Amino acid sequence: MNKTAQSNSQLTVDGNYLYVGTVDVDYGKGTYNNGHLTRINMLTGAVSWQHVNANEGYYWTGATVGDDFVLVPTSAGTVEMLSKSSGDVLGSVSVGSIVNSTCVLSADGSHAYLISRDGKLHVLAISDGDSRDADAASRITEERVVDLGLTGCACVPTTYDGKLIVGGEVAGGSALAIIDPASDFETTLVSSADGTALPTGGIKGAPLVSVQGEDAYVYFTVNYGESPDFVNYTSGGGVYRYKLGDAGASGVFSATGHNNYCDSPIACDAQGNLYYINDSGTLFKLNAGVKVSFSAGEGSKVDFQTTAANGSIAKPADPTREGYTFAGWYTDEACTEAYDFSAAVTADMTLYAKWVKNAVNPGGNGGSGSNGGSGNAGAGSGSGNGTNGQQTGGAVAPGQKPVSTTTKTETKDGKDSKKDSDKSDKKDSEKSDKKSSKSGSKSDTGAAAATTAKKSAEAPAQQSGFNPLAIVGVAAGVIGLAVIGVFVFTKRR
Repeated sequence: MNKTAQSNSQLTVDGNYLYVGTVDVDYGKGTYNNGHLTRINMLTGAVSWQHVNANEGYYWTGATVGDDFVLVPTSAGTVEMLSKSSGDVLGSVSVGSIVNSTCVLSADGSHAYLISRDGKLHVLAISDGDSRDADAASRITEERVVDLGLTGCACVPTTYDGKLIVGGEVAGGSALAIIDPASDFETTLVSSADGTALPTGGIKGAPLVSVQGEDAYVYFTVNYGESPDFVNYTSGGGVYRYKLGDAGASGVFSATGHNNYCDSPIACDAQGNLYYINDSGTLFKLNAGVKVSFSAGEGSKVDFQTTAANGSIAKPADPTREGYTFAGWYTDEACTEAYDFSAAVTADMTLYAKWVKNAVNPGGNGGSGSNGGSGNAGAGSGSGNGTNGQQTGGAVAPGQKPVSTTTKTETKDGKDSKKDSDKSDKKDSEKSDKKSSKSGSKSDTGAAAATTAKKSAEAPAQQSGFNPLAIVGVAAGVIGLAVIGVFVFTKRR
């Protein structure tokens, strides 16, 4: 094993043995090779055996242990079957695509499931040494490829109740895929949370399944972060929850103050506390808490926040909306009760943004003056003769249209003999005609913008309470989360 080897594979424990893979990476050449899969006795620290693949490596992949074999995919897409006792090669199969995941076995051990980086599910048939064909060169073969509707996947599936639950990517966002092998691999994609699309970046950490009573919940993270300078992050790095059977997921922890990207899975202890890290270098310990959602209507999105019961939340940055001014957060949709951010939060709640429509000035109109044209807030269409765009009529109240004023000039005498009058009368008439022409031009081109408010498409988030958890197997979760302890350590990027 070279000193430059990277260990980017998941650790697998089977009894007293630990399996770990490594790879040599040359990013300039784009090569991933010299893979080593090592089996270590955890009681003695001795190496039981080591398998070497000189041409390929184990990058974001891991070992899966069966009765007498170990399955490990290479990042190049070759699935190797090795003897559990000796590390000898029992067979291999190529899935024809890059792999950044790990195999999972069916309940009866007859099949392995692997999802390649392009989001396809590969169904692999496994035979034992006695029943396989004598001429078969491998104990593992590809049986079927299933299109899950994902555009990408770098996530290890979790199995629950015979189903595969895996995260991935879809066009414009991320998604959780629920796959049922017993129903011809019928797949349900969950791509939204709290009524909006899950952010881009993909679900890359293995989902955690938690059972409470008769309901099952899936907790997951999204590899997403928002930052103006890749140093100070304003969103991302939180936790989402999906109740099996629902139409969408919901955010349950926002990581406020520690936002960043996150490709971490979530772990839990026997008491139901959840643990995970994100790229801020923070270790989070989560348990029951309360959630505050922000409904900004047609304004920019504002992330939810979570806190311990009776804790308070921070006032978020003001949302924005074209043509409107933000006027604060309120506890009711009618925006009559302003919210006090120093108040204790005792239950899940939703705050609503109040918007005040901006005043609209009529646009400039008229002749060829250099300061005419559109007004400060208007939509005039002329090349006007106004004063800095401020035209007659002033501001228009919200919801009302500006009124244009038209000026008429009448002639007292329409007889043709008027043309023969003296020079003085002619000059006076010419001045009057010019003034009338300007006034007419100004009135003919008057225009203004009218803005119509649209109904908000975002429904208020449902409130839900929290109850103690029943722990099933190694996974137990919570209905809502909050930070009760934050531990900071240095994470190698």
